[in-house]
Amino acid sequence: MVTNIDSLEGDLDIDFAVDSSRLQVLVVDDSATIRASLVRYLEDSRLPLDAHQAKSGTEALEMMRARDYDIVFSDIEMPGLTGPEMLSAIQAEGHKCFAVMMSGASVEKGADLGRSVGAYTYLHKPFSEHDVINCVQAYQRMHQTARVLVVDDSPTVRKLILRIVGASRFKTELDEAGSGEEALTKIGKGSYDIAFIDCNMPGIDGLQTVRRIKLRNSGVRVVMMSSHVEATAVQAAQREGVIAFLKKPFYPADIDAVLHKAFGLDRPVVADKLPTAIVS
Repeated sequence: MVTNIDSLEGDLDIDFAVDSSRLQVLVVDDSATIRASLVRYLEDSRLPLDAHQAKSGTEALEMMRARDYDIVFSDIEMPGLTGPEMLSAIQAEGHKCFAVMMSGASVEKGADLGRSVGAYTYLHKPFSEHDVINCVQAYQRMHQTARVLVVDDSPTVRKLILRIVGASRFKTELDEAGSGEEALTKIGKGSYDIAFIDCNMPGIDGLQTVRRIKLRNSGVRVVMMSSHVEATAVQAAQREGVIAFLKKPFYPADIDAVLHKAFGLDRPVVADKLPTAIVS
C-alpha cells in the first residue's frame, strides 16, 4: 500500500491505525520522480511494508511527530529543512529512527553527513533496487534475534567477547562454551546462527570443532578468533568454510562487519573502513 501524502489534506496529528506486523517506511525527497522510483522498488520487493511519501523535510517532520516509522529514506539537500536537519530535530524530540540518507553528493561527503546524524547508510543517486531492498533487509535482520555462541577456554576472554558482541547493532541472544567439546554438545542440542570459536583451545581445538560442526550439517555460521594469526591457520579455516577470521582484540565495529557478511548484507558506507581485526 502506498500513501501519497500530496493528496492528504487536513491535520496530520491524528490517530492512524497501523498494522504493527508491517514495516512503515517513509520516503522523503523533493523530487517526485525519485520518490516514485523508490516506492516502486519497495512495492516490487513484496516485503511486508507500507510506503509513505513526503515532499519536504518539514512535511516529513510533521508526519514523524504523528506516528512512528521503522525506516526513513531521506534526501540530504531539500528546500527549507534539509534531511540532516529533519533527522536531528526528530531525534532531539526522543524519536528513534533507522535512517538512510540519499543524494548525488560524493560517497565520502554523503557518508560523513550520514554519520553526523547516526544514519544507517548513505545511498548515492542514482541507486539500484538492490541498494534499497538491502537497507530494508538490514533493518529486518538487525531486529530479528540472532542466536550467538561464543567458544573460548578463558572465562575472562569469553566475558569480554560476549560484551563486545552484545554491543553490536544486531539484536543477539548470547550463549557461551568453555571448550570445543561443550560447544559441540550445545550446538547438538540447540539452534545457533553464529558461533565465534577460538582457534587455540586445549582438547578439541578450534579447527577440529569447526570440522565436527560441519560434519553434523549444522547451518551455524562460524567465525574463528585468535590472538596470533598465521596465514596457514587462516587458509585452513577458510577451507572449512568459516565466514571470517578475527584477530584479538576486536571491537563492536568488527562484529557489525562480520554479521553483515554472515547474513548476506552489504556493509553500510557510513561505517569506517574495514576494521583491521578482520583477517582476509
